[in-house]
Amino acid sequence: MFKKTRLKYLIAFTFLLLFSFSNVFALSWFQLTSIKNDKSGSITVSYSIANSVLNGADIFKTLPFSEEKIRTVFSSDNNKIQNIVLNKKRPDSTFVNIVLTFKDINKINTAPGFSDVKITWYKNTDSTVFMYEVARNEEFPSNVNASYKFELPTTEIKRSSGIKVGENSFSSQIKPENFKNGYTLFASFKNSADTPENKTTAGKDEKESEGSCGLFGFEMPFIIGFGMLFMRRRFKK
Repeated sequence: MFKKTRLKYLIAFTFLLLFSFSNVFALSWFQLTSIKNDKSGSITVSYSIANSVLNGADIFKTLPFSEEKIRTVFSSDNNKIQNIVLNKKRPDSTFVNIVLTFKDINKINTAPGFSDVKITWYKNTDSTVFMYEVARNEEFPSNVNASYKFELPTTEIKRSSGIKVGENSFSSQIKPENFKNGYTLFASFKNSADTPENKTTAGKDEKESEGSCGLFGFEMPFIIGFGMLFMRRRFKK
């Protein structure tokens, strides 16, 4: 269950974050993913678009802007929506905040909104590699600001594709051009006593990343280059 105080804080924080970019970018996106030791967890997704771009529609590209379509896009047997905030009353933009829980991070792609996301969870003797990949999308708008934060079941992150935030978190801000080219977010972290095993790898070749800020570099030979898409499937009204 989510505490009401935490939910209110997240909504307020993301609202202010997206508002700060509303005059610069047509679309803003923020995602917070928290993963527990058993690979269950929660995702908070917040996005905002200029009303001049949305023009009253309930779908922009593949992003839903009505509660019915939000539930269709982000729900599955694995993903359960806990809360939706939809604010269309702002004079300059429309804001959406979604909180959902998932049973298994590897199965979040069973929801259409994450259908092209590929998760890698590779546990070695003393560490685990986590990768969040999404395929390229040449149709995605270039005028977008996006940031991601991941909270992992560990007390130490050894490497990551972003900026480490505390002992168990890292964040990345994405360059607009990489939504069309694709990229990967990853972290190598120290195992806790009950870190689950899942040796599903994404490849064997090391490749230098170009897409996110604060990159520490890849050290695992099976980590490959970027590949990200947060929405690709289209939904008709």
